[in-house]
This record gives sequence, C-alpha cells and structure tokens, in this order.
Amino acid sequence: MHDINLAARYCDMLILLSNGRIRAIGKPEDILTRDNIRETFGVEVLIKKSSITNSIFIIPLGTAASVKKNNPNTQEGCGHIDSKSA
Repeated sequence: MHDINLAARYCDMLILLSNGRIRAIGKPEDILTRDNIRETFGVEVLIKKSSITNSIFIIPLGTAASVKKNNPNTQEGCGHIDSKSA
C-alpha cells in the first residue's frame, strides 16, 4: 500500500522500505515517526492521532530543506505562525 495514511489506519504491521531495503518493521505508530519519515522520504511531517479511528495520521509540511529554508527559526517538525501575516 502506497498511501501512508491508509496504511497507518488499516494495517496492523508495516514494512518501511528505503532504497529497496527494509528500514523498519512494526506497528504503524512505532515506525511512522517524524524521524523515519524525514530520513526515508525527505519530508517534514506532523503526526496526530485520530480520536475517531484511534489511528495516527500524517500531515506533510514540506520537504525537510524547504521547511527549514522558509522558516529558519522553526525547530524540526514544528509549525510557525507569523503574527504579522496571521
């Protein structure tokens, strides 16, 4: 399954592959971490847990480089709202 949110919701166990090699095997909440996703796909994400389905869901924030470039004062994986533009 290639949709990470569908996999997180419906699969009991996942295999995370990187360059044709197994990076991690386990429960979605154990292997779909910010670090694993950043290192595997080069994307910064926000991970939340649904109170309705009790499964995690992943919100992409952008590539790791673009998140840092566009917001140099932001820590990894954190959003930032500029009070002047909000």
